[in-house]
Amino acid sequence: MKNTRISLAIFAVAACLGHTTLAAPTLHSLAHLGTSHDLLWPTSNSFASAFDPSGGYVQTSGSEEIVGPDRNGDERTTTYGGFASANASYGMLKTSISASLTNTFYNTANAANDIPHIYVGAGQATFTDTLRFVGSFLLPTFKVRYTYFVHGDVTGEAYGALSVKIGTNNSETLFVNSDDGPLIAQYFTTTTYELNPMLSHDLRTNFLAGFQEDTKFLADGSDLSGSADFSSTITMTSIEMFDENNNPFYDFTIVADSGTIYPAHNAVPEPATIIATGFGLLVCLRRRKQRRG
Repeated sequence: MKNTRISLAIFAVAACLGHTTLAAPTLHSLAHLGTSHDLLWPTSNSFASAFDPSGGYVQTSGSEEIVGPDRNGDERTTTYGGFASANASYGMLKTSISASLTNTFYNTANAANDIPHIYVGAGQATFTDTLRFVGSFLLPTFKVRYTYFVHGDVTGEAYGALSVKIGTNNSETLFVNSDDGPLIAQYFTTTTYELNPMLSHDLRTNFLAGFQEDTKFLADGSDLSGSADFSSTITMTSIEMFDENNNPFYDFTIVADSGTIYPAHNAVPEPATIIATGFGLLVCLRRRKQRRG
């Protein structure tokens, strides 16, 4: 069930931001709390929301009471509330959500009376950029891959979701929830993608800290809560390049349309460093042999 809720929430909140042209550098940040009686976006009742088209820090908080009949026809009052925040910059995203849902109920007749049964909370941040790869020996057959570090904590029914889209390729995603936590500290590396003839890539990175529950799948009178705090950041840590034989290639630089300096993995170890490292390993091996002797 957790993965189902995650998929629905990501699609919904991403739709809220609209479809931007990947070639233009953009930043978005969104904090949202709302309810709905269907799976469409926007939700029928966004009772707390904040959005910044420039990726600045946004936060929102609030609560709402929903009254309606449960499966037995008895009237119940559900309380839903929480706090969400988001902040976006190129190469780094920060989001959080904390939400609680008490005394849930569901009745098939409630949707016709505009009584919600879906509760959504989200902190979402996005950056979009075009990266141009420059080098004397670059070829369109070369490939690039990206690595991110995901750092935060997740409890209860909340989750985190990283989505990376390179050019016109399908998005790659990473989901984390309380089964992976509470502490989340892991790397996510994309597959490798061939450069286009222009030696460039459009890059869209989105991270969502979310909470979504559908009372249709919960027993009446249920209480749930959760938090996902990724304000410690989602960071792009490395961009690697490989030649047509999948060997690492280092002779390149990255020029981003946004002007951002991304962490390119283009430093070849100096010969002196390699020699020193090898010497150090020999010393360690010699000491171990002496100890064994």
